[in-house]
Amino acid sequence: KFGRTWIAFGWNRSARVGYPIIGYDVAIRARGRGVWQPWEVTVMGNDSYLRWDDLRPGTPHHIRVRARSQGGASPWSRTVAVSTLAARHLSYR
Repeated sequence: KFGRTWIAFGWNRSARVGYPIIGYDVAIRARGRGVWQPWEVTVMGNDSYLRWDDLRPGTPHHIRVRARSQGGASPWSRTVAVSTLAARHLSYR
C-alpha cells in the first residue's frame, strides 16, 4: 500500500528451516535527482509489516527483506519497486 508521502509493506513470515527466526531486516532506498540513494535498513522483531512516513511525493522506491536467525541472515528477497503518489496540483481562485 502507498500514499502521497507513505509506503506500507508487508511480507510472509519465513518458514522455519534450521534455527528459529529471530527477526527481519527491511531495506528501502529512494531514487532522487536521477540516482538511487543508499539502502536504509530497519532491524525488526518478528513483525511482518512496516510503514515509512514523511517520504517525498512521486518518488520511486525499492524495498527488500531478509530473515535473521542465530545462524545468520538469509539472502535478501527479490527487490520490490513502488512509488509514492505524485503531489496534487491545487489551483486557488
